[in-house]
Amino acid sequence: MEAHLHVMGIITPQQFEMLLPLACAWAAEQERTILQTGVGLQDSQLADARRVGVARPDRIRLFRVVRIPSPTHPDLAAAASAT
Repeated sequence: MEAHLHVMGIITPQQFEMLLPLACAWAAEQERTILQTGVGLQDSQLADARRVGVARPDRIRLFRVVRIPSPTHPDLAAAASAT
């Protein structure tokens, strides 16, 4: 896929259709990790979330990372790198 990505990170509609399920799976994997190991909001953060209209701020989890993990699927990784 990497060789097929256009210059300047432009992804064609066909590439997008192929990449979308991979991106969704990657996002779901990240969500599982965050839900299992993330921490809830502190009291002041909960109050801020409620103030701006978050319906269930108690369900929010924070997970500190130095860098957002790269996708492991080669095509998705190439697209992420290119864009």
